[in-house]
Amino acid sequence: MGTLGGNSTVAYGINDLGQVSGYYADDNFDIHSFVASPGASVPEPGAWALIAVGIGLAGLGLRADRRRMPTVGRNVVSGID
Repeated sequence: MGTLGGNSTVAYGINDLGQVSGYYADDNFDIHSFVASPGASVPEPGAWALIAVGIGLAGLGLRADRRRMPTVGRNVVSGID
């Protein structure tokens, strides 16, 4: 863990909400406490691209399956409607 603009930072606990608590010493060696809450994570552009490709491939797979299904009302064995 990096420092919060001071000389040292110590994280000593995580609560049920995922918040990290601890303390740090600033340049004047004054001690300050903190509680850091996890922020909402945003996917990186590469992750968005991977999601888009996955959805596209799933759509192509569904489209290919639909084309292989026989038409309703058609006699598949003899080929006569």
